[in-house]
Amino acid sequence: MIWLDTIVQGILLGGLYALFAAGLSLVFGIMRLVNLAHGDLIVLAAFVILVLVSALGLNPFLAALVAMPLMFAAGCRLSRHPAGQAARPVPARGGLNAMLAPAQKTWRVETRTRASSIFSVVALAAVALGVAAPFFVARGTLQDLFFILTMLVLAQSWNLLAGYAGLVSVGQQAFVGFGAYVMFACVILAGVDPLLSILVAGVGSALLAVPMAFFLFRLQGAYFAIGSWVVAEVVRLAVAQWKVLGGGTGTSLPRDAVRDM
Repeated sequence: MIWLDTIVQGILLGGLYALFAAGLSLVFGIMRLVNLAHGDLIVLAAFVILVLVSALGLNPFLAALVAMPLMFAAGCRLSRHPAGQAARPVPARGGLNAMLAPAQKTWRVETRTRASSIFSVVALAAVALGVAAPFFVARGTLQDLFFILTMLVLAQSWNLLAGYAGLVSVGQQAFVGFGAYVMFACVILAGVDPLLSILVAGVGSALLAVPMAFFLFRLQGAYFAIGSWVVAEVVRLAVAQWKVLGGGTGTSLPRDAVRDM
């Protein structure tokens, strides 16, 4: 009976994601609109159904049929809002190029300047100070620094992907989370030192990224964003079955390992 419930839940979940994929295909593929508010509209529809069932006592299936035209009307209203109008790109030609032409002729690329040299020295000093920080900085300050540096790493990864490579990805959390699970597995299951486990976690995330890149780099634009989101969902559903490490709720490092650190 448990297997039957699992199969039914899998079919329902697969049908739900199929509906999401159809909606994204219509919005991204046909209408060429970049919209990341689908989740909000779905949650709003769920609340509408909940209100109809709890307040009016309607049948859940009847409430779903009532909620669909209401959400359709809300979507039409949002599409007519100025924020829902798609803006066409304005080509930079004509007079603007003529104005910038003299400046373009004087541009040059310098690999090393005085400012870059000073910045390199300051950056090296900051790295050395950060390495020595645990010896003289309080634990609360270290936690704040760790959080800030983590956000900087995520921002830099986004800058490299979207800024330089032009790849809009919404699935970085899959590799961050998978690396965290690998680190906890090394510490809890294999008894590896936590600091060494961080390096192993980075290798694990890289090994996950190699096969994922084989599929994702074949996509472009909005399709790449959708593909990265699908990868994140697949990784989330997979690690949720890893009961030894707490599944989807996660776990904590053993007290002995933290004490050794």
